[in-house]
This record gives sequence, structure tokens and C-alpha cells, in this order.
Amino acid sequence: MNPSAPSAPSVNPSRPFVRRKSILLRWPYWLDRLAERRGMSIFSLVLIALTVTLVAARWAGLPYPRIHDEFSYLLAADTYAQGRLTNPPHPLWRHFESMHVLQQPTYQSMYPPAQGMLLAIGQRLGHPAIGIWLSVAMMAAALNWMMRGWLPGRWAWLGTCLALPQLLLLGREFGGGVAGYWSQSYWGGAVAATGGALLYGALPRLGQKKPWYAAVLLGLGLGLLIHSRPYEGLAAAVPAAVWVALRLRQKTVTPRALAPAALMLAAALAFGAYYNYRVTGHALKPPFLEHHEQYCTFPVFLWQSARPAPHWNHEVLAQFHGGWEMALFTKHGSIPNALRQSGSKLIRLWLFFLGPFLTIPLLFSNRRRSGLLPAAGVAGVIAATLLCVRTAPHYAAPAAGALYLLVAAGWRRLHYAQRGSQAWGAAAGLLVLLATWAQGLASLPWPDRGNSTASRFMAYRRDLERELARAGGKSLVLVSYGPRHSPHNEWVYNKADIEAADIVWARAMTPPEDRELLAHFHDRLAWRLYINQDEVRPRLEPLRDGPEAVSP
Repeated sequence: MNPSAPSAPSVNPSRPFVRRKSILLRWPYWLDRLAERRGMSIFSLVLIALTVTLVAARWAGLPYPRIHDEFSYLLAADTYAQGRLTNPPHPLWRHFESMHVLQQPTYQSMYPPAQGMLLAIGQRLGHPAIGIWLSVAMMAAALNWMMRGWLPGRWAWLGTCLALPQLLLLGREFGGGVAGYWSQSYWGGAVAATGGALLYGALPRLGQKKPWYAAVLLGLGLGLLIHSRPYEGLAAAVPAAVWVALRLRQKTVTPRALAPAALMLAAALAFGAYYNYRVTGHALKPPFLEHHEQYCTFPVFLWQSARPAPHWNHEVLAQFHGGWEMALFTKHGSIPNALRQSGSKLIRLWLFFLGPFLTIPLLFSNRRRSGLLPAAGVAGVIAATLLCVRTAPHYAAPAAGALYLLVAAGWRRLHYAQRGSQAWGAAAGLLVLLATWAQGLASLPWPDRGNSTASRFMAYRRDLERELARAGGKSLVLVSYGPRHSPHNEWVYNKADIEAADIVWARAMTPPEDRELLAHFHDRLAWRLYINQDEVRPRLEPLRDGPEAVSP
């Protein structure tokens, strides 16, 4: 793997398509040409990514939110789609408190804005899911562009083909029962992966004759990381910054070449400060930190101590923040337990990003100096992720491009291994490619998908919204949970403009507070929804005169 002019041993560079004994070098001529031409290569991979994603969506159904995070991102998307950065707090905001959502000082998601902005674009085009699919296409293009900076076109194309089934089709555990939660849920992952790919793809191009476009994409990649996964993005950017500093010292990269990246980075930081100010009132306090101070007791990092429990207005919030989240932290209570939990996190990341098939070429990855930078980026992001109490694959998304670059380089090295006939290396590579895609396709959900409790109850919520819409008029639904209700099956999430929403979901509180809420929404049909984990379906009852009760 050499960013300057990579070429395989014993291959005549003037004859890039020379026929050898290797199976992979006997591709059809048109496929060789497609892989070597930058525009056609990127276009073909974007087409593959969109086709796989849309087929999976057609097979599994249009994505609907299952997890707290998804509802939070959709709130951000609805806010941006209406031309606002945040929303004023509702006067009866205590009825609308929910996980991962700020109610004070403004009403907004606690997450950085990049994912919500992609979903907002999709919402303006017809549905937030379109934003997911656009981010997937963007990621496929960025991955291939990045790899072409380090590898020949053929191996960059193949490396991206290896990455797509892993990122687009796997992850049932993390998506509430849906396969491919990066492409079939609203959590995200593709945006941060795009940022990391642009970052590491720009580095080998900074020393070229016209590096301005690489510097622009470098700045864009840093901006995406800042506004999607800022902590893990910083871990990915540190090795890149060291690499740039060494190149500046060697005078292979000039400060002038970095000027566009510096300007874009400054713009991204300025926007982040302004966004924080609009949402939290403080330019240096992001919404995540404000939410953590208001609701959470568990520490973000393993070396921190738990905070005193705040006053929660609802029992379900206490169960989630003071119960489930704190249980994650207490599992790391001793050094053996912390090591055990770290091993479990590594296994989850390995299964999502690699699995047994992609581990084979990774073991053959280039060990020369040119392979140190992507390896350092991957190691830095993984280490940063393991230092957090909570871990999910999309946390490590900034390192996805660097990781699959190592996989592609290992496959190339395996292919050119000098062991008599090279056909055995090519056969192993083909086996890895076919097995990876087979593994991804096998994870596609069947029509009876969603056996998890979260999927089942959130499907009820989706169906109930449809029934209430068909009943006509605007509705107010007061939600009451039974004693065995799981805090992971949360129903109380609303649109950005609560007053104008067709359905308002609110928490039932004390009778005087509920009467105040009913008086405020006096022009709506009012319902009470009882949800208990032991019951097969939630129960909906009318609170005021109106049409017959709707069955969820």
C-alpha cells in the first residue's frame, strides 16, 4: 500500500491488464476499464449501494423508528426541514419529556446535527428514509475515492465491494431487529464513515500538483466528523494531523495547500459554536452535554465517577437513566470486569465490521510504512470507543474507511503472494468476496421480522398513528405505562411543532396536571393509552366524547 504510485511486484506498469495465471487478473475487459476509471468506478459503486439498500428496504418495508436515538434524530430532521435550528420549549414540556431529547432551554435532539440534516433533506424530498439512502450513496463514493488514493483502481473497487455488504446489510442486534441498521434505520453511521473516508483519502493527494480539491474534501471530512461523531472523529484526526505535520516538515506538503482545509475547518467550528448557542444558550456547551447534566447519572468515560441522581419527573426516565444506563457503568466496576466488557465490545465491533471472512485479508495487510497511517487511525478510534461506557458500531464509523483500506491492501498482498502459482491467492480472495456478500444477504429480514420487543411495540405505535390519522381530526394521546413496562419501548416522542402535530403523545401525570393538558388541547380528540409488557397489545380508550376507540 503506497500512496504515491502503488504497483504490484513483477507487474509491468505499462501493461496494467496483462494476463497472468491469477484468476482475478482475468476479468472481462469492460470490468477492468470500469474499475480503473475513477468516474465510472464511483458511479458503479454508488449504484450498487443504492440497489442493495433499496432492495433491502423493499424486502423489509420502509424503515420506522424503533430506538430512542432514532426518534431523537427524526426530531432534529423535522426541525431542520422547517427551517429552524431548534424549537422553543412547550409550556407543558414536562408531559413531553423523553430519552435523548432536550426540553429546556430549547426543545431539540441531544445529538450533533449532521445526521439530522441528511434526514431533513430526505424529509423535504418525501420521506426521511431518503436521507438515509443518500448518506449510503455518499459513503460508497467516499470509500472508493479514498481507496483510490492508496491503491490501484481495481483494488479500490474490490475493497469497496467488500465493505458494502458489511455496512449495509449487517447489524440486526443494533437496529431493534432490522438487518443493516446503517442503511435501514435512522441511527446513522454512514455520515461519519463518509467523513473519515474523505479525511484519509485526502492525505495522500495533498502532495500532488493540484492539491486544492483534496484540501477542500479534507476540510469537508473534518466538518462531517465534528457534526456527527466529534469524539471518535478527533481520535481519527490525530494520526492524520501527525502525518500532515511530518509532511510539512519534509516540505512534501505546503501550508498553502492546506489553506482550503483550514478555512473549512474554521467554518465548521464556527457553525458548531453557533448551533450550541442556539440550542443550549452556550457556544461551548453542546446539546449532548446539556442533556447529560439534566438527566444522566452514569459517566461517559470509564475513569469518571457517577453523578448524583437528578430529579426525574417520570418513573420511566429514572428506570432508563438511573437503572439501565447505570447498570452499564457498574459492569465495569473492577479491572477484570472492565477487561471483560472491553473484550465483549471488541467482539461486537469485529462481528459488525469484519467477521471471520474479512479477517483473512486483514491479517495479510501491508506492514510497510505506508500502512501505518490507516492502522493508527483504526487503533485510535477503537481505543477511544473502548474508553466509553456505551459502545455501538456506528460510534467507530470514522475508522470504517481506514479499516477497509487495510482489508483491500491485505487482499492485494495475498493475491500477489509468491507461492508458485498465484491462483490459490486469487481463489482465496474470491472466496472472501463471495462469502462476505452471502453473509450480508443472509441477514436480510424476512416478512416476520421484528421479533424483538422493541420492534413489536414500535410497530404497534406506527400502526396506531395510521389508525388515528384515518379516524380524522387531531388527537392527544395520554400514555400510561404498567409496572412491567420496559423503558426501551418508549412511545412519547413528538414532532418539532407540537401544537401543529396531528398526533400529540404525552405522559399521563397527576389528575390536575392531566386536566391542564386536556384544557390546553381542548380542540383535540383525547385518548388514554395503557401499555404493559405483559399484555399482547396496548389498550386505547377515549377520554372525551368522540368516535369509537381505535385499536392499535
